[in-house]
Amino acid sequence: MLSDSRGRCPAPMGDDVAQFGEQRTTDIRAVIADRAVRSVFQPIVELDSGRVVAYEALARGPEGPFEAPDALFAAARDAGCLTELDQACRAAALRGAVAQGLLAPSTVFVNVEPEVLDDAPVAALFDPELPVPGDLRVVLEITERALAARPAELLRTVERVREFGWAIALDDVGAESLSLAFMPLLRPDVVKLDLRLVQERPGPAIAEIMNAVNAYAESTGALVLAEGIEKART
Repeated sequence: MLSDSRGRCPAPMGDDVAQFGEQRTTDIRAVIADRAVRSVFQPIVELDSGRVVAYEALARGPEGPFEAPDALFAAARDAGCLTELDQACRAAALRGAVAQGLLAPSTVFVNVEPEVLDDAPVAALFDPELPVPGDLRVVLEITERALAARPAELLRTVERVREFGWAIALDDVGAESLSLAFMPLLRPDVVKLDLRLVQERPGPAIAEIMNAVNAYAESTGALVLAEGIEKART
């Protein structure tokens, strides 16, 4: 491809745009079909003991333009195969966890895209060809965006997830007021605090959120998980 005087490639035009889009669709579908999605595992640490108690599975594409998760999911969204990618990421997380021996008593957190739960909540969650070992403990993370869109259907899905033996985490709690309202309905086993609650200066609004979360945790026995803590304070 020719470049301009500054060494930049010109944007595709006309038929080139269509061909570029078709190739991108073909490529992302090949990534899914070839099981080229992989997971990296971020440790989750218990503050009191410093012990690693769980891992969060983070999706990555193959080396190249789809390696970063934002690019990977954007391409799948444009190609109309977000549900397939979401399931592929979850399958990669479970396979990777087993391969790396991340079994009980450790727990593995896996995500689900809110848009997927909008379209096909139950069918998108499980891969019937992927047996899950009994000693693999899984927590499915759900955001309030998914719950707000179709609450009744999602609550039925949550019950199915629990029957499957998985636990539920409510993610980004505190980002929106809806998450606090939905906690009693969803009954999450884990409450994941939004990043800003950890990194912003404490104030009345954050104190109100934390009081609500603490009250829920004390009444239900749910665990509270904070994001954004990278090292111990000195």
